[in-house]
Amino acid sequence: MPEIIVDGKSYVVPMMVEEPSVVAAASYGAKLVNQTGGFKVVASERLMIGQIVFDGVTDTTALANKLQELEPKIKQIADESYPSILKRGGGYHKIEN
Repeated sequence: MPEIIVDGKSYVVPMMVEEPSVVAAASYGAKLVNQTGGFKVVASERLMIGQIVFDGVTDTTALANKLQELEPKIKQIADESYPSILKRGGGYHKIEN
């Protein structure tokens, strides 16, 4: 795309697609958005999700139970590993399965 405005700053976005119509449509959409000042970014909270894949697990219930059992220890290790993240309000939150 030739130009997209985000928070008042202009960006060139490289695109590689087989269909020229996709680039044309994205460029047209960017043109329309840019005419009204571009995109404004608002973040309600800072959140990142980490995922771990357990490959070859045959008993998922047993794994889920073991993770719940070990969750306090996992949290402790995570918190001790990156204390500076905790000081800024980040760090470990919870395990979901």
